[in-house]
Amino acid sequence: MPLSRSPNTRRALLRKLRETESGTARLEEAVAAERVALEVRTRELLPLERAESEDNLGFALWQLGKRESSTKRLEQAVAAFHAALEVITQEVAPFDWAMAEDNLGNALTDLGSGRIIRPGWRKLFLLSVRD
Repeated sequence: MPLSRSPNTRRALLRKLRETESGTARLEEAVAAERVALEVRTRELLPLERAESEDNLGFALWQLGKRESSTKRLEQAVAAFHAALEVITQEVAPFDWAMAEDNLGNALTDLGSGRIIRPGWRKLFLLSVRD
Protein backbone atom coordinates (compact mmCIF):
# COMPACT_ATOMS: atom_id res chain seq x y z
CA MET A 1 0.00 0.00 0.00
CA PRO A 2 1.47 3.43 -0.88
CA LEU A 3 2.50 5.41 2.15
CA SER A 4 0.21 8.30 1.27
CA ARG A 5 -2.81 6.04 1.75
CA SER A 6 -1.77 5.06 5.25
CA PRO A 7 -2.13 7.65 7.99
CA ASN A 8 1.26 9.01 8.93
CA THR A 9 0.60 10.68 12.23
CA ARG A 10 4.30 11.09 13.01
CA ARG A 11 4.89 12.98 9.76
CA ALA A 12 2.00 15.32 10.53
CA LEU A 13 3.27 15.88 14.06
CA LEU A 14 6.77 16.64 12.82
CA ARG A 15 5.42 19.24 10.42
CA LYS A 16 3.34 20.78 13.21
CA LEU A 17 6.41 20.95 15.47
CA ARG A 18 8.27 22.80 12.74
CA GLU A 19 5.55 25.44 12.68
CA THR A 20 4.97 25.87 16.41
CA GLU A 21 8.16 24.99 18.32
CA SER A 22 11.21 27.18 18.52
CA GLY A 23 13.17 24.77 20.71
CA THR A 24 14.70 21.46 19.73
CA ALA A 25 13.70 19.08 22.54
CA ARG A 26 10.72 17.57 20.74
CA LEU A 27 12.62 17.29 17.48
CA GLU A 28 15.38 15.46 19.36
CA GLU A 29 12.70 13.12 20.76
CA ALA A 30 11.38 12.56 17.24
CA VAL A 31 14.87 11.64 16.01
CA ALA A 32 15.26 9.16 18.87
CA ALA A 33 11.81 7.66 18.22
CA GLU A 34 12.44 7.20 14.50
CA ARG A 35 15.81 5.57 15.20
CA VAL A 36 14.06 3.09 17.51
CA ALA A 37 11.43 2.46 14.82
CA LEU A 38 14.21 1.70 12.33
CA GLU A 39 15.47 -1.07 14.60
CA VAL A 40 12.09 -2.81 14.29
CA ARG A 41 11.11 -1.85 10.75
CA THR A 42 13.62 -3.85 8.77
CA ARG A 43 14.00 -3.46 5.03
CA GLU A 44 13.37 -7.18 4.58
CA LEU A 45 10.13 -7.37 6.60
CA LEU A 46 8.62 -3.88 6.33
CA PRO A 47 10.31 -2.01 3.47
CA LEU A 48 7.70 0.74 2.98
CA GLU A 49 7.29 1.32 6.70
CA ARG A 50 11.06 1.51 7.09
CA ALA A 51 11.27 4.01 4.25
CA GLU A 52 8.55 6.05 5.97
CA SER A 53 10.62 6.08 9.18
CA GLU A 54 13.73 7.06 7.21
CA ASP A 55 11.83 9.93 5.62
CA ASN A 56 10.48 11.04 9.02
CA LEU A 57 13.99 10.80 10.50
CA GLY A 58 15.34 12.88 7.64
CA PHE A 59 12.64 15.49 8.16
CA ALA A 60 13.38 15.81 11.90
CA LEU A 61 17.14 15.97 11.26
CA TRP A 62 16.59 18.57 8.55
CA GLN A 63 14.59 20.75 10.93
CA LEU A 64 17.28 20.43 13.60
CA GLY A 65 20.02 21.10 11.07
CA LYS A 66 18.37 24.35 9.99
CA ARG A 67 18.65 25.56 13.60
CA GLU A 68 22.32 24.68 14.08
CA SER A 69 25.56 26.15 12.75
CA SER A 70 27.04 22.71 12.03
CA THR A 71 26.08 20.85 8.85
CA LYS A 72 26.19 17.43 10.56
CA ARG A 73 22.41 17.08 10.96
CA LEU A 74 21.75 18.29 7.43
CA GLU A 75 24.18 15.70 6.09
CA GLN A 76 22.42 13.02 8.16
CA ALA A 77 19.06 14.23 6.82
CA VAL A 78 20.30 13.91 3.24
CA ALA A 79 21.49 10.36 3.94
CA ALA A 80 18.13 9.45 5.51
CA PHE A 81 16.20 10.84 2.52
CA HIS A 82 18.45 8.88 0.15
CA ALA A 83 17.76 5.70 2.14
CA ALA A 84 14.01 6.35 1.99
CA LEU A 85 14.17 6.94 -1.76
CA GLU A 86 15.77 3.55 -2.33
CA VAL A 87 12.34 2.07 -1.53
CA ILE A 88 9.91 4.92 -2.18
CA THR A 89 9.98 5.08 -5.95
CA GLN A 90 7.83 7.01 -8.34
CA GLU A 91 6.27 3.74 -9.49
CA VAL A 92 5.51 2.37 -6.01
CA ALA A 93 4.24 5.51 -4.28
CA PRO A 94 4.32 8.60 -6.54
CA PHE A 95 2.99 11.09 -3.96
CA ASP A 96 5.37 9.91 -1.23
CA TRP A 97 8.24 9.79 -3.72
CA ALA A 98 7.56 13.42 -4.65
CA MET A 99 7.45 14.45 -0.98
CA ALA A 100 10.71 12.63 -0.23
CA GLU A 101 12.38 14.18 -3.29
CA ASP A 102 11.16 17.60 -2.16
CA ASN A 103 12.50 17.01 1.35
CA LEU A 104 15.84 15.92 -0.09
CA GLY A 105 16.01 19.00 -2.31
CA ASN A 106 15.20 21.29 0.60
CA ALA A 107 17.82 19.68 2.83
CA LEU A 108 20.44 19.97 0.07
CA THR A 109 19.49 23.60 -0.49
CA ASP A 110 19.90 24.37 3.21
CA LEU A 111 23.16 22.44 3.26
CA GLY A 112 24.58 24.68 0.56
CA SER A 113 23.02 28.05 1.39
CA GLY A 114 25.51 30.12 3.29
CA ARG A 115 26.60 27.37 5.60
CA ILE A 116 30.11 25.99 5.84
CA ILE A 117 30.36 23.60 2.92
CA ARG A 118 32.33 20.52 3.83
CA PRO A 119 34.36 18.60 1.25
CA GLY A 120 31.80 15.75 1.10
CA TRP A 121 28.91 18.08 0.28
CA ARG A 122 29.60 18.12 -3.45
CA LYS A 123 29.52 14.32 -3.53
CA LEU A 124 26.20 14.30 -1.61
CA PHE A 125 24.74 16.79 -4.07
CA LEU A 126 25.92 14.87 -7.11
CA LEU A 127 24.47 11.64 -5.71
CA SER A 128 21.11 13.34 -5.22
CA VAL A 129 20.80 14.51 -8.82
CA ARG A 130 21.81 11.27 -10.49
CA ASP A 131 19.23 9.46 -12.60
